[in-house]
Amino acid sequence: MKKIFFILIILISCGVQSQENYLEEKKEAIQLIKKLDSLYLSKDEKVNSLFANNIQCSICEIENGYDNQYIIENKKFVQNNLQEVIKLLDYKLLKDSNSTFTKQGTNFVLSYSTANPNKKTEFEGASAIVTLKKENGNLKISSIETIP
Repeated sequence: MKKIFFILIILISCGVQSQENYLEEKKEAIQLIKKLDSLYLSKDEKVNSLFANNIQCSICEIENGYDNQYIIENKKFVQNNLQEVIKLLDYKLLKDSNSTFTKQGTNFVLSYSTANPNKKTEFEGASAIVTLKKENGNLKISSIETIP
């Protein structure tokens, strides 16, 4: 009985601790999306600083093709591909939808709805999945995907 109680205490402590650790990262991720909106609209060159050195973008079009994992260098992504994915990285969409924020290994994953399901048309809805990682102490967008 003591062992079960001890295990429960450890699991509860770990759960509470892990939730506390991610609140700051979640706030930082949301602020990053908000900042991206303002920098993109004002055509500020600092927009590059919000993305990792290499971005995985499975929905981006690339002239020379992809490598095995859809990786694009930061400058090429911002210059050639950001315009096609910026509508997914919309702070208003994020703010108005149910979002989830989790940690996967050393990365953080922010997902949110971009289109609601429609029973009449049998449309399942759509979501954006943004993976972020720490570079030089700051969260940066390292991957952009959609479902479906």
